[in-house]
Amino acid sequence: MERIPVTPAWACARLVRRAPDSHKGTYGKVLAVCGCERYRGAAALAVLGALRAAAGTVVLDAGGLCAFAGDLAQLAALAARCRLVVTPHPGEAARLLGCTAAEVEADREA
Repeated sequence: MERIPVTPAWACARLVRRAPDSHKGTYGKVLAVCGCERYRGAAALAVLGALRAAAGTVVLDAGGLCAFAGDLAQLAALAARCRLVVTPHPGEAARLLGCTAAEVEADREA
């Protein structure tokens, strides 16, 4: 088997040129379910990779959300770069916001 060096030029040559009338939904979505308390960088790297690959929407759930606990500025920076869908359950939201699940439940939108 022939080895092919993967360089930026090689990768760019294989990317599809975006049509002028396209939109974020045209190029798919990414669900990043990764990360844990010990290895928080996995979620950040996966999502940043998806953004650089031109994914239209990034979805964070479960461990990916926990990777941003205590650092909402990083989550806000990510949201500023793409359409970000965050789907926490009350316990995950509480971890992100530094409060209890009961406080999250008490302050829900109708």
